[in-house]
Amino acid sequence: MEAKVLLVTGATGKQGKALISALQTDETKQSPFHILALTRNAKSPSAKQLSLRENLQVVEGNLDDADSIRKVFEDAKKRGGIWGVFCVLAFPGLGENADGEEKQGKTLADLALAYGVSCFIYSSVERGGESYDDNLTLDRLAKVRIERHVRELGNKGLNWTILRPGFFMDNFEGTIGSVTVGVLKAGLKPDTAVQLIAVDDIGFVAAAVFKTPERYTSEVLLVVGDICTMTQIQNAYKSAVGREIPSIPSFLARALIKMNGHTQGLIQDIERVHLTRIDPNNEENRIQMATVREVYPEMTSFATWAAQRHGTITKREKGWNQVTLGRLFTEPVITTMFARQILARASQAAAPSGARNMATLREIELRLKSVRNIQKITQSMKVVASTKLAKAQRAMQAGKQYGIANAEVFAHSPSDAPSTNRLFIVVSSDKGLCGGIHSAVSKATRRALSNDQDSPLPGQQVDSESPVMIIGDKSKGQLLRPIGQNIRLTFNQIGRDIPTFADAASVADLIVKSGVKYDSVVLIYNKFVSAISYEPAAMEIKGELALRDSNAFKTYENEDDATKDLAEFSLANALFAALTESHACEQSSRRNAMDNASKNAGEMIGALTMQYNRGRQAAITNELVDIITGASAL
Repeated sequence: MEAKVLLVTGATGKQGKALISALQTDETKQSPFHILALTRNAKSPSAKQLSLRENLQVVEGNLDDADSIRKVFEDAKKRGGIWGVFCVLAFPGLGENADGEEKQGKTLADLALAYGVSCFIYSSVERGGESYDDNLTLDRLAKVRIERHVRELGNKGLNWTILRPGFFMDNFEGTIGSVTVGVLKAGLKPDTAVQLIAVDDIGFVAAAVFKTPERYTSEVLLVVGDICTMTQIQNAYKSAVGREIPSIPSFLARALIKMNGHTQGLIQDIERVHLTRIDPNNEENRIQMATVREVYPEMTSFATWAAQRHGTITKREKGWNQVTLGRLFTEPVITTMFARQILARASQAAAPSGARNMATLREIELRLKSVRNIQKITQSMKVVASTKLAKAQRAMQAGKQYGIANAEVFAHSPSDAPSTNRLFIVVSSDKGLCGGIHSAVSKATRRALSNDQDSPLPGQQVDSESPVMIIGDKSKGQLLRPIGQNIRLTFNQIGRDIPTFADAASVADLIVKSGVKYDSVVLIYNKFVSAISYEPAAMEIKGELALRDSNAFKTYENEDDATKDLAEFSLANALFAALTESHACEQSSRRNAMDNASKNAGEMIGALTMQYNRGRQAAITNELVDIITGASAL
C-alpha cells in the first residue's frame, strides 16, 4: 500500500516536530504516511536535521506566497497528491498585527479544498468556547476567522478537524518560564485553574486523527492534559522535582503586570476561560474534552511533564514563541517614576536586615547604571515623539479642514429644537507615557455628565445617564468605574499611527449601526493649543432628525436617505478632525513627558553620583584612619 502524503506546516516548530515524532514512534513498522515538512528555508540547521528522518522530505515554501505553496501541491501529484494537511501557524508576537496569520491559514485551507485533501487539521487555540469570539483581537481574532473559513469550506467538501490546545506546559521552562510562573501567581485568583497541555500530546492527538479521520471529521477537539491552579502547579512541581518551581519575585511580577497591557490581557483571558469551563451549562466544553481523551487517553499530567523535564536541557529556537524579556519590559517602557519604585524595592530586598537604611556603594552604583539606562530610553523616546509630532501636525492641519467644513454646515442650518438626547464620544488612544492627555478628556466627560460649572458644554443641561462611547483603552479604564453604566461601545486599535479618514468612517459606521438613539453627538477630545499645551474641548454634531427639522434644510427637497447619509458623513468628518487633533496632542504631550523624565533622570543621576562620591571618600578616610591608628599602636 502506497504511503499517504501529509503536508506539515511549522515542521521545525514545537507542534510540527511533535506531530512528526508521534507519526514515527514505531520505527520497526512501515509508516503509513510520507511527510512533507514545510519550511521557509530548507538549508536551516533545523530543516537539515529533519531531513535525516525516514519517510520525510523537507519542502521549501512561504505561506505568505500562495504560488509557492501551490507548487508544493503540484509537485506532490507525483506521489498521488497530498492526502492530509496539518496547519499550525507562527505566533506573530505580543500585540502584533495578525492579518498575515489569517491570510496564511485561509490560503492553505483554500488550496487543500482545491487539491482534494482528505483530512485537514487546523491547530487553533482554546479560548473558552465561541461565545466571546466577536470580542477577541489580534492573533485570537485571526484564529477565529480561520476556523470560520475552514468550516465554510467544509460545506463545499473539505474534511476538517480543529484542535484547540490549552496553555503550553513548555511555557514554564527557562527564564521566560520563571516570569510566567511569577506573573500567573501574582495575577490569577487563588481558585482559578489553568488548562494545560504538553506540546508532545498535541502531536499524538493530531497523529491519532490522521490515522482514523472519519471518526473526527467536522469535530472540534479541546486538547487539555491537566487542569491546575497555581498552588497545585507549585505542589506538583515540588513533588516531582524536589524543589520549588523557578519564579521571579512577586513584586517584580506585579510590576510587570502593571506595566504590560498584553500581560494583563493574558491574565484576563485565563480568568474568563476558567469561568466558562466551570459553568454548569457549558456541556459543549465537557464533550470536547471527553472526545480528545478518546482520541489519545494517555495525556501527560503537569507532574509527569515536570519529572520528565527535570535534569534535561531543552534547546529552543531563538524567539520560538515570539516572547522575550525585552518585549515584556518595553511594552510599554518603564517610566522613570515607576523604575524608581522597582529599584528601591529591589535594593531593600537585596540588603541585609540591619543595613536597609544605608545603601552600599555597590547598590548606588547599580542604581546609577539603571537610571542612566532609563535616561537613554526616555531620550530616545523624546526624539521619536518629536519626529512623529511633525507628521501629526501636518495631518492635523489637513484634518481640521473637515471639522471647519462641518462647522459651517451646522452654523448655517441651526435646529430650532434643543438637543435632549446626546451621545458622548470620548476620543483618546491605547498608548500611555504621554502625561495627562487621557485623564484630561476623562475628567471633561465626567464634568459634562454631572453638569459641573467647568463643563465643556457651558450653559447646557445634560442628562447624567446619556450614552457614552469611548475610543481608546486608556480612557476606557479611567471611566469604567465612575460611569460604567453609561458606556455603550468602546473602540481600540484606532489610529495606532496617524489616524486616517478610513478609521473615522469605520467608527462612524459602527456608531450608526449600534442602535443607540441620539439627537446629537458630542465629541470630547483634546484641542491642540501649541507644541507644549493642549486643552479638552467639545464638538457637537447634529443628528439626522436635527438636520431634517432645520428650517434651512427644509428649503431644499432632500430625500430621507440623503439626510441620513449626510448625517453619517458629517459624523465621520468630525471624528476625523478630532482624531487627528488628539493624535497631535498625544505626540506633543509624550515628547514633553519624555523630556521631563530625562531631566528628572539627570537630576537623580547627579544626586546619586554625589552620594556615591561621598560614600567612596568616607570609605577612603576610614581606611586612612585605620592605617594611622595601627601605625601609632606600633
